[in-house]
Amino acid sequence: MAEQEGDDLEYHVTFPTPKPGSDQISEYNSVEDLLRKRETAVLLIGWMDCQDKYLAKYSKLYEDIGCTTVRYSPSFKDVTDANATSIAKKLLEVVVDMNLCDNPVLFHVFSNGGCKIYSCMRRELENNPYYEDITKLGVLYDSAPGNLSINQQVASVTSNLQANLWTSLLKIACYVSLSFAYGLRRILHLFGQTVHETLYDRMMYYQDGCPEIYLYSKADEIVKSSDVDNMIEKRRIQGVDITAICWVDSSHVQHFRLHQEDYTKNCYDFLSKCIIASLEGEYVDLDYKDK
Repeated sequence: MAEQEGDDLEYHVTFPTPKPGSDQISEYNSVEDLLRKRETAVLLIGWMDCQDKYLAKYSKLYEDIGCTTVRYSPSFKDVTDANATSIAKKLLEVVVDMNLCDNPVLFHVFSNGGCKIYSCMRRELENNPYYEDITKLGVLYDSAPGNLSINQQVASVTSNLQANLWTSLLKIACYVSLSFAYGLRRILHLFGQTVHETLYDRMMYYQDGCPEIYLYSKADEIVKSSDVDNMIEKRRIQGVDITAICWVDSSHVQHFRLHQEDYTKNCYDFLSKCIIASLEGEYVDLDYKDK
């Protein structure tokens, strides 16, 4: 497999090694069979400040079955509005420049940090003709989305940092800035001013037209399972094809570590479901059951 890294954006692209097999497939026996019929690219957007060595374990799931993968780990500064839009455009340009537009793209998104980048990407896909050839196959949400309180937002920013004086100062700075922003929103709302929707609110009304799967846990202390449950309920009311997998013991973005076999199976099953829907021109029910 070949791996490439950008000069001004630290991303990783891995191309699969061709595997022997017939192109004449009469039935959908496995995800590998499906991928011979419809080559797929997977774009993984990690949680905020995650190390690439951890995100690479997720991309390997897809590389092992023949998918091209693009992975990117956003930093704290990447999830500001201006930077997130710039990052989103650059990642979509990677898809175009690598000639991946012929392949439908599955998005595998982690936590609210990944959701922020993905939100900007889908806005570009909707409004920018330059990316009109990119076909979205489906969206997989890991530990997201959360309607985060100030304390939860601070925890999400600092969860990967070592406990020291600088981390404590960062927590204080984040808490002060977020409290100020929240207070300003409340004041503007009281005076009848238009207030921008939160990321969670925007995600609730996405018109993506493709299946979604949510992998989350009741033990997640950063993104509450009730937030994900609420999102799933609202999305289903809108007719979105939703699969929900909820564990009871895994913490934030730790579901794969604790439930590797189950996590892998759900990723492959969801990918198969999306490819079949793409091949048949409609979304089909493969007897998915929520856990």
